[in-house]
Amino acid sequence: MPALIETAYVEAVKLLNRFVDPAAASQVAELVQAWKPLPDDWERVFMPEAAEKARIAYKPLWVSPPPPLPRPGQTVVRVRVADAADFAADNARAKAFPGGFTSIASSLVPGNVWVAWEYLAPGESAGMSFNGLVYLGAPDGSDGRFVWFPKPWKFIDF
Repeated sequence: MPALIETAYVEAVKLLNRFVDPAAASQVAELVQAWKPLPDDWERVFMPEAAEKARIAYKPLWVSPPPPLPRPGQTVVRVRVADAADFAADNARAKAFPGGFTSIASSLVPGNVWVAWEYLAPGESAGMSFNGLVYLGAPDGSDGRFVWFPKPWKFIDF
């Protein structure tokens, strides 16, 4: 696994496990708010023709973002990661994501790592699924952070 993808995976697992930790329940709103894109993030994640569409379409979401919470009993987190270029290649990493990602592959800036995750009850194979976290940062994790663009195909392919 390339360094940035591996770093994003490790950081995502750490972060998303906080959502199933009862001790972190009071921090959920703060965690989600930290994922709000900064003004320059739109162009870092989306190609120019899609960046402005995304900025406008996601604006209502960030007024009151819905926290991606597990259902009761879902204490296991399964994380998948893919480089934006994987969606154009439609490779194994891309196939672990919703198909909408391949439909907007040309609108995504290659080199960014996208995260999809699922909360599962122990022993179960399916659960609550979420996607759209993007890891922005260096492979060593020195300046890495996540921004959230859930279901981006619904926001830029309309």
